[in-house]
Amino acid sequence: MKDCVKFYHAGDDFGCFSNFSRHPIELDGKTWPTTEHYFQAMKFVGTPHEEAVRQADGPGESARMGRDRARPLRPDWETVKDGIMEKACYAKFTQHADIRKVLLSTGDAKLIEHTRNDSYWGDGGDGTGRNMLGITLMNVRAILRSEAEATKAAASGSPPQLSTPAAPAATSPSPPKPARAAPTAGGPAPQVSARAASTPARAPRKWAPAASAATSVPPPPPRAAAPAGFGPRRTAAPAAFTPSYEPPAPAASSATSVPPSPTRAASTAGFGPPRTAAPAAFTPTYVP
Repeated sequence: MKDCVKFYHAGDDFGCFSNFSRHPIELDGKTWPTTEHYFQAMKFVGTPHEEAVRQADGPGESARMGRDRARPLRPDWETVKDGIMEKACYAKFTQHADIRKVLLSTGDAKLIEHTRNDSYWGDGGDGTGRNMLGITLMNVRAILRSEAEATKAAASGSPPQLSTPAAPAATSPSPPKPARAAPTAGGPAPQVSARAASTPARAPRKWAPAASAATSVPPPPPRAAAPAGFGPRRTAAPAAFTPSYEPPAPAASSATSVPPSPTRAASTAGFGPPRTAAPAAFTPTYVP
C-alpha cells in the first residue's frame, strides 16, 4: 500500500477524489451535479446566485462563477468554507458505493491534491501548500471506516474497534457487593468478602453483632462498708479549709501599764523644758 496518494485531474488515477469528478450529490433538498457546484454555490447561499451556480454547465463553469467577486460573497465564508467542503465530500462518498470503496482502500496513506494552482486546498505543487482538500478527504475516510466497523460490530454483536485513537474510556464501576445473608436462629451468618472468597489461603472473617442500645455497660458494684475502727467513707468533697488560729486578746491596760518615768531635771540652756507626762499605755499592734 502506498504511503502517499496524489490526485488532481478527474480522469487520472484516484480522480474520484477531485471535486470535478461527475458524481452528483443530494444535499439541502436539491441535486448538485458535482461537489464543486455545491461548494461554489454556498458562497451565495440564500440569493439568486446560488441557483445560478447550481445550474452551471460543468464544474469548471461553477468554479468561475464562484470566484467572480462581482457576486456578493457571504461575509462568513472564510469561517464556514472548511465545514462546507467536508459536508459535500461526505455526501459524495456515502452516496456512491464504488468511490467509497476506493477511498477506504487507501488505508492510512496520506492524500494530497497535487497542484501548483492552489496553495490552500492543494499542496502548491512543491508541498508548501496547506492541502486542505486532502486533509478533508482523510477526515471523511476516518468517519466512513468507523461507521463501517460499527455496522459490522452491530451485525456480529461485538463492540466496534475504532480506526482512530479514541479517548480513554471511563473506569467501569465495581460490581455490587453481595447482600448479607439473614442471621439464622443460632446466631448471625458469617460474612465473607468477595476478595477473601477468591483467596483460599485466607480464613473468612467472622461477623460479630454490633453493640445495640440494649447492651449497655453494667454499673460498677457498690463499695464495701468501712472496716471497724475507721470512720465512714468520705463521699462528699471536703469543705474549704478555714484556719482556726485566733490571736490572744490583750490583757487589761492596768496590768500592763508602764510606771511613770522619773521627772527629768530642768533642761540645760539651749534645750526645751523636760517632759514630765507619762507615756501612753502600750498597746500591741499585732493583728493576726
